[in-house]
Amino acid sequence: MLKKLLVLSACLTISLSASAWGVAHKVIAYIAYHHLTDKTKEKIDNFLDNPMWEYAMWTDQVVSTKAYKHTALWHVASVDENLRECEPLRVRRDLIQYGMDGQAVMRTRECAQNLMQENISDSVHFVNLCYIIHSVGDMHCPAHIYFKGIDHSIFDYGFFRLMYEGSQVTYHGLWDLAPDRLYKGWSLERYRKHLDRYTPEQIAEITAGDVAEWMHQSGKKCIHIYDWAKPGDNVTLDFLMDHADLVDYQMITASYRLAALLNRIYDR
Repeated sequence: MLKKLLVLSACLTISLSASAWGVAHKVIAYIAYHHLTDKTKEKIDNFLDNPMWEYAMWTDQVVSTKAYKHTALWHVASVDENLRECEPLRVRRDLIQYGMDGQAVMRTRECAQNLMQENISDSVHFVNLCYIIHSVGDMHCPAHIYFKGIDHSIFDYGFFRLMYEGSQVTYHGLWDLAPDRLYKGWSLERYRKHLDRYTPEQIAEITAGDVAEWMHQSGKKCIHIYDWAKPGDNVTLDFLMDHADLVDYQMITASYRLAALLNRIYDR
């Protein structure tokens, strides 16, 4: 069903380590799959040619192409001083020309609505499903949230530079690759055993509400990263280890919320 789309995806494949939030997107999708209802699993398995988590990076793979360049800021979310969804904060001047009209929360909601429509084409189904699998993860990546209350002239929303283990990196990139650096070489199943320990009652609490509420909760957790480092700082792996609880929590809550959203779409 999706062979032509998969050929395109294969041609656009990029290094995982160079992708936003690294391995976390696959981890999130993998754990989410284990929390899908049987009906949702059946529908997704019958539509996709490969396991769901293998498509977790598709949107990063196509964003540099002409057809998808306009989706660059669908990978971030903007929140206001109250940490609520707000109009997109246009901080990437190089992307303004591509129409930064939609970001993660808005597009996740739209993609869910599209998937609930009857008789959509396979190509539309595929693209919208891939964006949901990916964007729920982006909403939980600390460096993918733009905070209106932070002076971006100083912080540039995580793109300021600092030293990590003797090499210059962006703060954004430091968080993007935090899971890879903290848990180098881990299998997806090892991640699941490490993270997936919440009770059904706790999961119900985490997944309550809609994507806007999830964004609010994520923002409350992640805004603190700008208190932890400043431009020019020199940090090591110890810095990430000190904040591993945030990395873990954001990955697992994204997993549960992705599963909840997919179940709402496919098991109605």
